[in-house]
Amino acid sequence: MTSALQTLRSTLKVELRLLSPVVGLFTALPVVGVFACGLLFGSVQAVAMTIGANLIAIVSLIGAPRVSLRLVVIDAVLMAVSVFVGSATMATLWLHVPLLIIWCFGAGLLVGFGIPQGIVGTQAVIAFVVLGRFAEQPHRAVELGLAVLLGSVVEIGGLLLLRLPPSLRHQRQQIARGLDAVADQATRTPHQSVADVVQTLDRAEGELRAPSLYGRSDVRDLRSLLDQVRRIRLQLTALSGLRARLEQPGTTSERAGLEEVLMAAHDVLAELAEMVRRSAKSPELVGSLQVFEVSLDQLASLEIALPAEQQLLLHQCIANLRSLGGQLRAARALVNRMNEGSDLQGAFDLRRRRRLTIGREASSRLFAARPWSNPQVVRHALRLAVAVPLSLLIASWLSMPRPYWVPFAVVTILKPDYGSLLRRGVGRVVGTLVGASLAALLITTLHPNETLTVALAALVAWAAYTTWQANFAVGIGFVTALILIVLSTSLRDSTGTAFDRALDVAVGGSIALLSYLLWPPPPRAGVDVTLAALFEALARYVRSVGDLVTSADPPPSIVGDRARSTRLAWAAADGAVGRVTLEPKVSASVVVLDRGLLAAALRIIRASHALRLDAERGVRAVANEGLTQLIEALEAELSQVARNLRGTPPGCQTSELRAAFQVASASLNEAGAPSSIALHLDELVNAVNTAGFLLNPPEPSEA
Repeated sequence: MTSALQTLRSTLKVELRLLSPVVGLFTALPVVGVFACGLLFGSVQAVAMTIGANLIAIVSLIGAPRVSLRLVVIDAVLMAVSVFVGSATMATLWLHVPLLIIWCFGAGLLVGFGIPQGIVGTQAVIAFVVLGRFAEQPHRAVELGLAVLLGSVVEIGGLLLLRLPPSLRHQRQQIARGLDAVADQATRTPHQSVADVVQTLDRAEGELRAPSLYGRSDVRDLRSLLDQVRRIRLQLTALSGLRARLEQPGTTSERAGLEEVLMAAHDVLAELAEMVRRSAKSPELVGSLQVFEVSLDQLASLEIALPAEQQLLLHQCIANLRSLGGQLRAARALVNRMNEGSDLQGAFDLRRRRRLTIGREASSRLFAARPWSNPQVVRHALRLAVAVPLSLLIASWLSMPRPYWVPFAVVTILKPDYGSLLRRGVGRVVGTLVGASLAALLITTLHPNETLTVALAALVAWAAYTTWQANFAVGIGFVTALILIVLSTSLRDSTGTAFDRALDVAVGGSIALLSYLLWPPPPRAGVDVTLAALFEALARYVRSVGDLVTSADPPPSIVGDRARSTRLAWAAADGAVGRVTLEPKVSASVVVLDRGLLAAALRIIRASHALRLDAERGVRAVANEGLTQLIEALEAELSQVARNLRGTPPGCQTSELRAAFQVASASLNEAGAPSSIALHLDELVNAVNTAGFLLNPPEPSEA
């Protein structure tokens, strides 16, 4: 109940800064054009063409700013085939229902490939049950499928034409949001999660990967800036680990000075974000950087009377802050250079050879996903294959006026995890109720003719696509109103239609929730696998950082690639644990264990980042037997934690790891290595030991 109330509150929250009226206009124009032209051929054709165009529009918004052309073409063809198969077999129920089961199972598996692919599967089922509900002769089924295909193709073509030349405004906005997120990270306490910061930067990076942007110099500048922002986030992450260890009695003034410097860094980052948004230089930024430098000098000049370890931690913080200052200046130079030129350049400077390469890489990634080997995805596919056909049969048995809307609600609401189901389900039910009421009010009040109906459809479509990113429930509400306005050209009782739509969505939502609760996923579905992958990535990253510290000089690309793999693994594990915590039957002890492992992993990441950043500044040690054995022991213990999560027996003991650290620390002291290396290695050992302890707590003694 608490989760439901929180979801309801979040459903009503509108992010005004995400309103996109220009994108809404460009997306709505083809839909409205298809509807207006379709009325010349008949209301049924107009409805089919408009629904096809609307579904493509929704895919383009979900994949914004650049959806894969191949994906939307596949979506259009698959919807047309679904309409044909559904219409041609509707009169033969013994064939129609088994085919619907196959369609639903396939749509469920597509979820394992990613969100856009999952949407394509969902829309294929929607086309099957909504537009394929008419028992038609084969030639009529072909005509209906072609109408959907035509509407989809017009929408695709319209989006390709209307979005040229792209101004990169959306990409700039995403980079600016990434800067805002990193600025917020600078002022957070060391114990606050930064998963949302990572997700924001990942979204920005994804929007710079579109093949249509390949070869543009302005995009290269944005990518360079994003790389610099990631570097700043890495520096702040290392600082968070140091600050957490500095929180000891007697360090009040030092911590206050540190917070002041970080607040100045926040101001610089926030101003950089505004510069990116406005595509302009900012003379005030020079002053913000000076404030940062002055605050840092004041912190460095404090009279330090701290224990040796705390004093060393503070020195490490100051060294990292000086590196942060250099990164802020580099980011300013990048933004100034980027804002000197125009970003209105050709959008499709893409060679055929490059396109084929991208296609092969995408196909390889899709095949590597192997959703059929994911128990949670397979379970979701089986739920869909049972719940959708069953809901259609129940609605028909109850003689509901429009039974096809019940399975429509089931396929759009039912999700693989409880959190997504609850969030999307509440948003869709609330949005449908509001949208149906709005459509009924407009139609019964205005009694529109065809011209006014087209005008209302244009206005509502623009509102739907404008608000889609700002609030899902509001966007769905306007989409519902759009469909009901379009249907009013072929239906007489518009008010009754609106009521039926609301009722059917409520019934379908209930069936979706019940089907999930009757067969929920295992208590920790996917968590052990993602946590194991995280600790495997950590083992590789710690090893490469260790090689860097001992002057083994691994190629920079290897260290960077392993850091990226660790970040992606962390995001996947954090997401999996977050989903499990929303499951209705999860136990508190399970949540504590998973969160504890994530916390230990975060400490390992921070300490590894600190070692890496120091090594890249030249703080290194000559390789010796003790240090090499410690790095190997850390790698082995992290690998063993991963194996434990996959179900193998415990291996290396934490006492052995601590003993290896004592030997390495002594050898570092003898060699005169910088003391910060031992400091970070100590934190690594503590964090790895914590992870091992959580999975294999010692047996309590009889005493």
